[in-house]
Amino acid sequence: MWKSFLDHPWLKIRKDYFTTFYSLGFMWSVMILSYSNHLVVSRTHRSQIAAIYLLYLHLCRRYLECRFVHVWNGTMHLAGYVLGLLHYFLLPFVFLSNYDEDDSVNILRTNSNSSSSSSSNTLALVIGIVLNVVAQYYQHVHHCILARYRNHHHKSRNVKQRTEAAEQEERHHKIESLYTIPSGCWFDYISCPHYLAEILIYLSFAILLHPIMRENELQQRQEDATSSTCYRKYLCFWCEVVRPWRHVILVCWVFTNLAVSARASHAWYKRTFPSYPKHKKALLPWLW
Repeated sequence: MWKSFLDHPWLKIRKDYFTTFYSLGFMWSVMILSYSNHLVVSRTHRSQIAAIYLLYLHLCRRYLECRFVHVWNGTMHLAGYVLGLLHYFLLPFVFLSNYDEDDSVNILRTNSNSSSSSSSNTLALVIGIVLNVVAQYYQHVHHCILARYRNHHHKSRNVKQRTEAAEQEERHHKIESLYTIPSGCWFDYISCPHYLAEILIYLSFAILLHPIMRENELQQRQEDATSSTCYRKYLCFWCEVVRPWRHVILVCWVFTNLAVSARASHAWYKRTFPSYPKHKKALLPWLW
């Protein structure tokens, strides 16, 4: 009963609704990150500023790809769509600071004499920016490869969809006419290189945000040390554990979500194409 309800056609929507993830996500992120009183804008937090502008770039690029590059086929479940909206609703809050500018000045003065901290922050800035730019470039490359393979068979798809009875009888042949095995670049090694690039993008965000998260944790410890109330000393699970590591939790969430999708896509490729290359992995080259 529940399975038939979850598979009801009313709960399926077109995949081109993916576009709303990035249009709404961009507008919401700009509003939250631009007008929040907790956003510290200073030279010391240039890694945070870089992460925010790279997030804007990522959302704009994905929106343009959805509008002008992707060739959409099939549907997606409404629950997945709602989960995607929730992801992009919460996303900008990961990029926010936890303290005001006055508090940050005290912390920065404490750490101003630490040359090792400054060098590690600079290293995180360089690695994060380079990794993000490279990952965004290669994600765009692989989206273009997928679109090129699907565009090649777009005309035959429109012809075959006219007769529903024929589609039901020749489903397997239709799928083979609509899709081919993509190749080139990272597609030579894994089935879902665009998912791997997405994970690397979020990993670069975590690298860029990690220095400021460490300072946030230091401030929280200082507040707890001077607090005499039980409520302030043991604030809550969110403040002590989740909030300082929310950038890492974000990466884990994205990796888990895309790993599940990559496994399903890889299984679909192997099931649909008997000649699918045996050496190809789902998400991680030579590993999985």
